[in-house]
Amino acid sequence: MDTATSIQESTQRPPQVGDKSVGFINDETLKGAVGIFMEQAKVIVRQEFKKQLEDKDHEISERDKKIKELEALLAINQGKKVIHLNPSAPPMREYRYDYTLFPKDNGDVIIDCLIDLTKCKRENDRYVLVNKTDWYIVAKVLSYFGVYIGDEYDFLSNILPNVLKYMDDAKRITQLSAKPRNFDTVDPYSPILTIPVDRWNKEARKERENITKLKREGKTTPNANNTALNRCMNIKEYLLKILINHDVQLENY
Repeated sequence: MDTATSIQESTQRPPQVGDKSVGFINDETLKGAVGIFMEQAKVIVRQEFKKQLEDKDHEISERDKKIKELEALLAINQGKKVIHLNPSAPPMREYRYDYTLFPKDNGDVIIDCLIDLTKCKRENDRYVLVNKTDWYIVAKVLSYFGVYIGDEYDFLSNILPNVLKYMDDAKRITQLSAKPRNFDTVDPYSPILTIPVDRWNKEARKERENITKLKREGKTTPNANNTALNRCMNIKEYLLKILINHDVQLENY
């Protein structure tokens, strides 16, 4: 083979792996490229992982913030509910009574209501409860609304002592400290005994109309604000409002 032929073949054959003239990537160069790629990949992974952590931290922070806001709202609402349900009762009251007397298992709430009733006033700054026999009316009202199943004397021994214990007016305590003998003296012909609770309002208004008519005729009349029927109706209505405010479930209402 002459020189010319050899040169021609050399220029026509494809580049070979060992030819340095064609930019062959040797092992060292390849390792270097792989190393650079891996470092870049590590940087990208770190950045992505850091971003995910930051996003997760932000999510947790926002969630914690929302939880704290909800807890604050819950505390406010619970506070409002306590004030609404039990506007005047101090904390940590301790009552002692026969639990079978309260069919709805709410004896504490009923006693709270009665303590409120002792402080309740009607027209002319006059108390709703004014004498010992008014408790007889109260017991009948509680029975009528289905929240108490004892009799009037059970009321004296189980409920009234708890009420008196948490009254803060010594004069009122004496005024309302009823005994069985006080109930024994209730006139057997009194409308407190002879007229059913569900007719008290109707009969009290009828009585008021008759008293007003007699006064106009110049005749002597009883004190319209202190008759037995007047007391019955007003005690029933004021106690009813208190029971409703305490969310007590009632029958016959």
